[in-house]
Amino acid sequence: KVPKDRVNILLLGIGGEGHEGAQLTDTIILASVDLKDKRVGLLSIPRDTAYPLGGGRFEKINAVQAYAEQDYPGEGARRTADALGKLLEVDIHHVLRVDFAGFAKFIDAIGGIDVMVERSFVDPQYPTPDDRWMTVSFKKGPQHFSGEQALIFARSRHGNNGEGSDFARSHRQQLIMLAIREKLLSLRTISDP
Repeated sequence: KVPKDRVNILLLGIGGEGHEGAQLTDTIILASVDLKDKRVGLLSIPRDTAYPLGGGRFEKINAVQAYAEQDYPGEGARRTADALGKLLEVDIHHVLRVDFAGFAKFIDAIGGIDVMVERSFVDPQYPTPDDRWMTVSFKKGPQHFSGEQALIFARSRHGNNGEGSDFARSHRQQLIMLAIREKLLSLRTISDP
């Protein structure tokens, strides 16, 4: 049962077909929407967070979805939401799982997004589809991102200038989510955040 005043949505980003560890979650964000005050809170969960299996055993939280999908095909996202809801002691009413290609296509479909890049950085180890590395960089200031640019900005893990941590990456992912929200509101696609 979904309450009338608050809705919790789990957002899962996975590599998808063609990526190593295709079902591992690269992004885990819990969005809590306050329907009364029209506010959204975002909680990013670092993908290397230890998840308790019981009996003193743990695994990385990014594997929960992969194992659930392996054991219960088609149910991985919902089972992950149930497991994280139990761990965090919150009801998770909806879950959205998207792969990298779907994420980029969605951003392109809405005409790209505008993001305020807070710090310039260079990442010399961004993974390419052919298992190599390429250098990517972002300049401080307002940027208009295509789907591919938004994906690179959200996934970068080895940036300099303080942008190489999981916390910096989580913050950039939240910036992307807020930019998507603003774009959808500006397009009048949704009237209620």
